[in-house]
Amino acid sequence: MPKLPQGIEELKELPDAYKLTKSNKQLLASPVNLFSQFIILASVIGLNILSKSEKWWCDGTFKSSPNLYYQHYIIHGRYNGWPLPGMFTFLSGKTKDIYCQMFTTLKDAAFACNLV
Repeated sequence: MPKLPQGIEELKELPDAYKLTKSNKQLLASPVNLFSQFIILASVIGLNILSKSEKWWCDGTFKSSPNLYYQHYIIHGRYNGWPLPGMFTFLSGKTKDIYCQMFTTLKDAAFACNLV
């Protein structure tokens, strides 16, 4: 495991180990820089589940969030009748602006994968 950063300034790029799923498939990650208000992690399969779901379930938790971020936010979609996680995000706060930017980035990632 890579060493955990002590501050956001050390997190210039996600380590390669965190850009792959357990089955070594590419994990789509939003860019990380000093001004990042969030990090999005989603596989193509996860984005596909969300793009085909008529309903999403969203929830955030503060206890499981890494120290550098304020909230761990997950979006679930329905696949074969079961809710499955489609996207994981770490947010630096819970303002309307941060949520809008996160959902815009998610939509752009779905378009880039030709899912929308």
